[in-house]
Amino acid sequence: MHFPRDSAVADVRVKYGRYVARRLRRAGFAVLSESVAGATATLKASARAAADADEATEDALADRDAADATLDTATQEARNRLAGRGVHSAREAPYTDLFPHGISYYTAATLDEQERRYKELKDRAEAHLPKADEARKALLPALVAGLKAWREGVTAVDDARTEAAKAATVVAKATDAWRRQVEKTYGALVQEIGRSAAEGYFPRPRTTAKASAPTPTPTA
Repeated sequence: MHFPRDSAVADVRVKYGRYVARRLRRAGFAVLSESVAGATATLKASARAAADADEATEDALADRDAADATLDTATQEARNRLAGRGVHSAREAPYTDLFPHGISYYTAATLDEQERRYKELKDRAEAHLPKADEARKALLPALVAGLKAWREGVTAVDDARTEAAKAATVVAKATDAWRRQVEKTYGALVQEIGRSAAEGYFPRPRTTAKASAPTPTPTA
């Protein structure tokens, strides 16, 4: 029996299973056909659910990273405002009060440090910039909104990854069940009609591309 490779994606197994189920049905092996069709349908559904879970993870990552961009942009704009107030502004307060370690301390923070460091920037802005300061009025609302979106984004990513992992486990179980059912079907068919005839119900792996022809050597 020709079987899909262990590394084959679910779609390959689904196509294979549908072919086998159809051949069996056309030959009058209704019970065997229904068993293969059922296992194939379960595998197909689980693979689609896993694909949806992966898409949800990408959406959550995009939302989280958008929040990160909001925080970074607001911080860069505040830095530019403060540094542009005078020739030596970048070496004096309040610039040095907000950015004692440079702007990268905030914008290049690790995932684990991101929220803590931007909260620190918020605290520094509240402590060292007057309420009427234009830099403060622009920075603080952006930090509040950005931190809220960041927390929501991190939670969404964690939740989506958890669901994706669960979905992947379901696919693995469905794949095992599908393989077992196809193998048992092959064994039952061999008993019914013999090995040589049974082989015809299980297709050979399909090649996805033809080998390209050699490029002819140009003549002078």
